[in-house]
Amino acid sequence: MITTRNAAEKDIILYGNLERKGPASRGKVRVVNGRSTGYEGPIPVDDVLNRVFNFNVEARLIAQLVPCDAAEASEVDASGRPCKWQVIPEKTAIVRTDTDKTYRVAGSQYEIHQYQEWLVRHFENIIDSDLIIGSAGTLKRGGVAFITVELPDAIEPVQGFEVRPQIFADTSHALPRATRYRRVSEVRVCANGTFFVKPDAGLAKFRHNKQAPMRVLAARDALKIVFQMSDELSQQVRELSEIRISDKEWEKLVDTFMPLPELGNDEKSERKHVQAAEARGSLAQLYTADSRVAPWRGSALGVFQAFNTYYQHIEGKDATRVHRNARNLVGNKTATRDQLLLNALKEKS
Repeated sequence: MITTRNAAEKDIILYGNLERKGPASRGKVRVVNGRSTGYEGPIPVDDVLNRVFNFNVEARLIAQLVPCDAAEASEVDASGRPCKWQVIPEKTAIVRTDTDKTYRVAGSQYEIHQYQEWLVRHFENIIDSDLIIGSAGTLKRGGVAFITVELPDAIEPVQGFEVRPQIFADTSHALPRATRYRRVSEVRVCANGTFFVKPDAGLAKFRHNKQAPMRVLAARDALKIVFQMSDELSQQVRELSEIRISDKEWEKLVDTFMPLPELGNDEKSERKHVQAAEARGSLAQLYTADSRVAPWRGSALGVFQAFNTYYQHIEGKDATRVHRNARNLVGNKTATRDQLLLNALKEKS
């Protein structure tokens, strides 16, 4: 039973449109339950529903043992006192129905956003030859889910730098987070998920309460958002490529965003110093010699690529990289880092 439950709750991320993406995207592909998680073309809606979002959650009552007369008792507590179960009316447990996993305890007004409805049905009417499913997955043993819808082809604002605009939707049963529809982009040369443009502009956010009904995105609105984003993305990338960054400015940016701690006399500070020095060395290698970054060295675009590629391809352990990058993209970590760096780079113009 435990083995079956663990298998059912194993997270999976599907990646589509690989025939039009670079080798880095193929590096994310795994084999799960005997099937590849990669697709040469668009990910079929049925595969998202059957392989990824193939379960529901429900709200269940929560009760507590309270002392009572022996005549009313159904249990005894650890002290041997007669007790009965009493429902806590203002709380519910959000539970996965196929494994009985409890994701969280929520208030009675909490509204469940089923993945099939909020992440798939919401987009189903806009998925055609113009927009396709680029990725879909779960995290935290099914407690978090996301999907991306994208144009089949990337845009190339600067020679050799291809980037793909996406609508990124995510929701959660496990975290106190609203269902969000955001703007993100994927760089072909490194498969990095990035926030070149403000992620929330023009899109929607729905809290998990009964006063936030679902609003289906019309196909024409989705296309308008993606094409508008393409224009903004092209402008942003071109502007970054035109901002010149001297070697001295590069060093200052590294000191700001990846500072080298002072070397103390204790083992802990020495370890931190060594780790930071190694990280800075890896960052410099990316900036000066790596094909994913070096072609744009000397520009703000090259600096942005260096930091973003370091965080997504060098930092941390390889065994957990794919899911860690997805967690950072779903959460606010990647967006926050990208926006802070972009603000600093624009000050150089």
